[in-house]
Amino acid sequence: MEDRYKNPFEISKMLYLGDAYKNEQELKRIVQYYSFKGMPYQAAQILERELNVGRIGTTVNSLEQLAGLWRRARAYKKSNAVRQQKANMYEQMNDYVAWFEIVILEGECEQAEGIIKKILENKTVNSGYYYMQLGNCFYDLSQKAPKQNCKRPHEKGQRWRLQEKAIRVFDTAYKYTHSKNDFAANAQKWKTFIHAEQKAIQRRCQPHITRSNVSGK
Repeated sequence: MEDRYKNPFEISKMLYLGDAYKNEQELKRIVQYYSFKGMPYQAAQILERELNVGRIGTTVNSLEQLAGLWRRARAYKKSNAVRQQKANMYEQMNDYVAWFEIVILEGECEQAEGIIKKILENKTVNSGYYYMQLGNCFYDLSQKAPKQNCKRPHEKGQRWRLQEKAIRVFDTAYKYTHSKNDFAANAQKWKTFIHAEQKAIQRRCQPHITRSNVSGK
């Protein structure tokens, strides 16, 4: 027990829990302690709490730190929310890029599509790269959707609609790049692959379509 009280981290933790820390630097220090001890989730909780009550100032650096801690803790939705807050407050391009990467990881493709518009305001970025990421997002999402119901072959399901969305995005990726560019070539390959997958689905469902036509249903 005595060793515990000789540990600077344990002492700082007890002081914080006892509400002994009032100074912003002291509060930041306890956040760093938790972070260095491999407890990013707890560090993020403390930092978020202190930001909300105003004992730590809401600055570019503090929001960046909070987003990073949530991401280290694999709390991607929380990190995403902080990135969104920081992007809206300061409108820095790196915030939009980081925000985009987080929502892509989360499979939030529609949200990522909206963020791209902000990213493309910077004319120096490679538009093809971001549209390729978005196209892959929609395709990956389509693979998690239910397969085509062959008993209702004329009804295009969610998987098909997401694949069509991916194709349109890959078309845009091609539009924003040159014909010899790697992104343009990859966009064409992905479109070909998805079309082939859709044709395979149609072939699989063909017997159902034929029976449906014969029966007049």
